[in-house]
Amino acid sequence: MSNKNNFLLKGMSPLYFTAFILITITCLVNYGKITQKSFNSKEWILGNELTRGEMARDLVSSKVLIGKTKEEVVELLGQPSSSKSSFNNDRFYYIVDIGRGSYVFDMPCKLNLYFDGDNKVEDAYVAD
Repeated sequence: MSNKNNFLLKGMSPLYFTAFILITITCLVNYGKITQKSFNSKEWILGNELTRGEMARDLVSSKVLIGKTKEEVVELLGQPSSSKSSFNNDRFYYIVDIGRGSYVFDMPCKLNLYFDGDNKVEDAYVAD
């Protein structure tokens, strides 16, 4: 072992070394995790992408948006980040941060809402 490595090991007590390792492991395991919240319209509208990300899974799994008109969706979620129309299927997108995290880059996720011919939500999911 080199003198430099020997110095580092001698200078760090086993307690500090163990604490350092545990903190490092905890940070790596929890990197990119996000808390989950139940959907709340007021918090969604007033919140940022992270706040919305905390509620996105609940919003999709509860299917609360299915069957809602565009006007009802805007009332619940506010104006979409963007909207597109293609092949006669209208779509709304809301940018959310679901906390996946990446060491290289973070790509935003979107809450995707698809409307049927009657302009009612037929599908909702979160994806890149």
